[in-house]
Amino acid sequence: MLDIMPVAKGVIMDLSSDLIIVLDHQGKIVDLNANATNLMGLSKRAIGKDVHDLAQEQKGLLDLLEGKAEDGRIIALETTTGRRYYDCQVDKIVDGSTPKGQVMVLRDITESRLAQEALRESEERYRAIFDQFEGTIMVVDTEDGSVLQANQAFCTHFDIDPDEVTALNVQSIPKLDHTLKDKILSEVMRGQRFTKETIFPRPDGSVMNIEIVASPFRYGGKRAICVIGRDITERRQAEAIRERIEKLEATGTLAGGIAHDFNNLLTSVLGYVSLIKMRSQPGTETHRELAEAEMTIIQAKEVAQELLSLAKGGAPICKPVSIPELLRVTSNHPFLNSNIQCHHHIPPGEWLAEVDQGQMGRVFTNLFINAKDAMSDGGQVDVTVSSHHEGASGPHGLRPGDYIMVEIRDTGTGIPPEVLPKIFEPYFTTKSNGFGIGLSVVYATIARHNGTIEVTSRMGEGTAFRIYLPVAQGPASAATGREITMASGGGRVLVMDDEEYILDVMGEMIRALGYEVGTARDGKEALEEYQRALVSGRRYDLVIMDLTNPRGMGGKEAVSLLLELDPRARAIVSSGYSNDPVMSDFRHYGFIGVLPKPYQLEELSYAIRQGLSGVREDPGPSHLSAVSEAAHAGGDEHDRT
Repeated sequence: MLDIMPVAKGVIMDLSSDLIIVLDHQGKIVDLNANATNLMGLSKRAIGKDVHDLAQEQKGLLDLLEGKAEDGRIIALETTTGRRYYDCQVDKIVDGSTPKGQVMVLRDITESRLAQEALRESEERYRAIFDQFEGTIMVVDTEDGSVLQANQAFCTHFDIDPDEVTALNVQSIPKLDHTLKDKILSEVMRGQRFTKETIFPRPDGSVMNIEIVASPFRYGGKRAICVIGRDITERRQAEAIRERIEKLEATGTLAGGIAHDFNNLLTSVLGYVSLIKMRSQPGTETHRELAEAEMTIIQAKEVAQELLSLAKGGAPICKPVSIPELLRVTSNHPFLNSNIQCHHHIPPGEWLAEVDQGQMGRVFTNLFINAKDAMSDGGQVDVTVSSHHEGASGPHGLRPGDYIMVEIRDTGTGIPPEVLPKIFEPYFTTKSNGFGIGLSVVYATIARHNGTIEVTSRMGEGTAFRIYLPVAQGPASAATGREITMASGGGRVLVMDDEEYILDVMGEMIRALGYEVGTARDGKEALEEYQRALVSGRRYDLVIMDLTNPRGMGGKEAVSLLLELDPRARAIVSSGYSNDPVMSDFRHYGFIGVLPKPYQLEELSYAIRQGLSGVREDPGPSHLSAVSEAAHAGGDEHDRT
């Protein structure tokens, strides 16, 4: 019988997926299989060489020979297919008791090794996410309620040592809301996700909104529940603020519409009262009563302006205004009690600020009323005016330049420290009959004037508001504090308004001032009338246009077409929406003046004189062409008048 063992041995070695190296008792290679030859880049010429020579090229093999392999048997080899990991087994070959050599069997464990490393990395990532998650995470055994795992946030929140948390039972954690236990178990045991929002007290006494989410979970072969708690306080606060803003916008839209209609009605009432007062004898009882009625209507105008401030705020129509005069007028507001003494500390000088007189007057009025509310038993208000220069890195966050500082200080009850940071927030109020709008409007108005407001307060001593307003650059003669007097004139004035009663009262007022009057109900009619006058050689010297018109073309569109028709035309814009951007930047749109509704006869007289003598700013071709194209296309604004 043929001796087939050597042949069989070679076949078995070459068929093996392992790397097999056979050494003699001196450590020389006497045989190696095909896998060892191919993967290690060897050949049969390696037979007879010392295995240590081979190990010089394969550090992993050297570690194995020197007993430095991982766990005594795991090595890495650089093979022709890249780095591979092997589990090595070395067996001795003996003949009886005589050592003959060794067999080295290297089994490729690369895939399982890489899988283990990936699993370890995954576990490390999971642990990092688990512990860095801002919310609390707790894994609980459904059978006995023992805590199987908890993250760092959970341990911190419930003041538990992380090394001791897994020794606890949920029932032993006093700060947990145990009333939810049965509900959570009921839902989760049915395989459903449990979600609940609750309130949790903070150590400082405040509360936070917590969203609790519980889901079925497998942990180490056990049925468990993973409970996650997230602080959603900021989200709920943001939603509350957004809801307030939406309500404010809705209220503002309604308020703006009411204010506009109110201003239109006041225009008619104030106009006729001004006419009758002009025709009455000064010094008579009738004249005095009409003056009182006029002042009452002006106060009603202030109410309409408050509604407009609530609606949109509006860009201020800034002019040089005498701040001392404005303070004197607003500190005598009829809402203030007679048991409050107001002292003014104002150095000599004009003290002109670049502000919208109406808006800034309402700011001062709000602050005086606020002071009054803080002194129900009476007290004192000190009003101080001083100058302030803001440098490049000034402490008040203002643009560099010169400012007027107005301080309004009361001797009231003061504002609690915890309340003070919130007083300018919309809808925040501590008054039982308050709406939380006044100071937020004050803050927004001053910001629109490129100024700022600061407040300090001490309980039982009072509160001080300090307002910084830009100094006016224009001359004193331009201030709103000027004396407005009526003056007769001559010329032709065209009035455009969609309300018949406003056309009637304006016609009466303008004729009373000595001018001829033409009327039109919308922009299209005004342009046709103006063109007829041009053709007849009796052109209009001035056009007063209502800003927008719900029944046709408004003044915003018509003025560009008017200037195309007659580049020398002069137009004034008028509106009950005194906070519209066109009213504050009227020259940019091609107008030469502005006339907010309602107005007294003196104000109308002044506006006409200014319109006839003022200089119009070139609005630029791009703007006029855009407006003109919109007008030609019928792009009228029908939402406001």
